[in-house]
Amino acid sequence: MEARATSPTSAADAAGRNSSEWFSNAVGAFADGAILFPLLAVLSMRSGFSGAMLLASAGLAYWASGLLFRVPMSVQPLKSIAIASVAVGASSGEVRAAGALLAAACLGLLLFDVNALARKVPDSLIHGMQLSLGVLLLLQGAAILLAAPTSASLAPASVAVAVAILAVLLLSPRLTTFPVLGIVAAAGLAWAVLSGWGAPSVMGAPTPSEALRPEMILSLALPQLALTFSNSVLGTRKVALHYFGDRGERVTVRRLLSLIGLGNLLSSAVGGLPFCHGSGGVTAHVRGGATRWEANAVIGTTLLVLAGIQQWKGGFGFRYPPELLAPLLMATGAFHMKLAAPSAKAARTLAQLASMGLVTWLTKNLLAALAVGVLFELVARARVRKGTLPA
Repeated sequence: MEARATSPTSAADAAGRNSSEWFSNAVGAFADGAILFPLLAVLSMRSGFSGAMLLASAGLAYWASGLLFRVPMSVQPLKSIAIASVAVGASSGEVRAAGALLAAACLGLLLFDVNALARKVPDSLIHGMQLSLGVLLLLQGAAILLAAPTSASLAPASVAVAVAILAVLLLSPRLTTFPVLGIVAAAGLAWAVLSGWGAPSVMGAPTPSEALRPEMILSLALPQLALTFSNSVLGTRKVALHYFGDRGERVTVRRLLSLIGLGNLLSSAVGGLPFCHGSGGVTAHVRGGATRWEANAVIGTTLLVLAGIQQWKGGFGFRYPPELLAPLLMATGAFHMKLAAPSAKAARTLAQLASMGLVTWLTKNLLAALAVGVLFELVARARVRKGTLPA
């Protein structure tokens, strides 16, 4: 049989598509950096962690996640633990203990039928957590833009630049398939690395205590456990299926729990990043242009290189420009809130979503939002048993 020749035009088109796809994945790899890098710097500065170890462990976690799930998978600091540790002055030992406790709980869940447990969690509750996380991201971005006048406040010109960038980020998906969010996040990372050494200050953060306080460890770990199972596990699986279809089937509840559990046990032992995955982080990577797991290899390798530089040069932190940080947080939040749309079609679940979003706005506490969502579900099930609400 005569071999069919490949036309030069077809070969050129294929090469062009491959180059474009590689570029999109390369820049989309950094789309969640606006959340990851500032929290890495905060943990290094205020909780006594080694910056090199934080970067190296995050890089290895990105590689492991990409190889295991074969889709772009975010790696984020345990937000509740990271933010609370700075606010209340937890030591690195307490943060590591809280991460180990969370890891043990995740591995303990594997003794049960996790798929059956997952099926008992209604979609409306997951959507409510996704919407609430979006609200929190919007609030965090707005707080940067609308901060009370201080020496660290943005100048009016910088606020105008941030608002313009936000408008471009929100409109770009309707205007182009170019990975605008990824480009902006990658530019922020380049600026953070090239702007020089020296970590940004964390205003008002207390000095961590050196003692291990059991009540502190529990206060860090217990809220995070609820958020991890609802958002980092169930929410991440939902988002993976939403964005990747059949390819997202590798993102199972059992695999997510296993990687979070084993990864945090190892990380807590060596003083690395306490991490989870995140439905919001996956959203950021996809909106940034990442479609293949190789995006994890790109950012994972970058983090490992930065860890080597950190170790060689000594301590430094990332000066992530707030003019980019604020719009990145807000745009990612807006995109993430849209994932709750399926549960906004019914009156009951719409009220549930609205209530969870309102509680998040008032309290800035995702655990409070989760409690409100659970209350709605309990009331709904009681009404079903009484026959006043269809099953």
